Amino acid sequence: MASSGNQMQKYKCPCGKSYFTVNRYHDDMGPFDEHWEMNCNHCKQRYQLSSFLKETDRGINEAYLWAPINIFSELAIVEGQLHKAQNDALALARELYLEHWILHCCRGQTKRDIWRNLSDDGRREPGFALFDSLVNDLNMGDYLKDYFNYLNLDYILKKLRVRDLRLDGLRGQAADLQSRLEKVQGLMRMEGFAGQSEYGI
Repeated sequence: MASSGNQMQKYKCPCGKSYFTVNRYHDDMGPFDEHWEMNCNHCKQRYQLSSFLKETDRGINEAYLWAPINIFSELAIVEGQLHKAQNDALALARELYLEHWILHCCRGQTKRDIWRNLSDDGRREPGFALFDSLVNDLNMGDYLKDYFNYLNLDYILKKLRVRDLRLDGLRGQAADLQSRLEKVQGLMRMEGFAGQSEYGI
């Protein structure tokens, strides 16, 4: 994608005594990237640049703001705890049920039968054409191992008719952490600072 120029904008910093700069890079469709830099030494000690996903005309893109350090730190801690809880649950599920999952999907079934099983008769991604191309690039066993991830775990356990108290505990912990993460993210957006433009240069 060729850039057709960029624009640097100055904004008042959170304390109001200095500024930060935002460089926006443009192509024919509009802005596609940004670089933020804090020029205020006071605010550098109290704020950290953070980002979140936001829907725009160009699809889902990153949006930026200056998050108070304490909120930014809490967000990083909760994200780490959530990642560990999800990984622990997935590791246990794979240890106990991955082989059973592969046998369940492959035993006496055609490729289209397997796709129907994975996609809940087309109600879930991927579509058959994408599934067919991915399986051709890998092999069915590798594809099913890749499919056995945390995002699909609830669906997989339902298909296998599995109820495991240890997994329920780990997944419950992950769900609680996900809820906490969303609250901290909401607080970050509320307390974060994006600034008001003073002038463009």
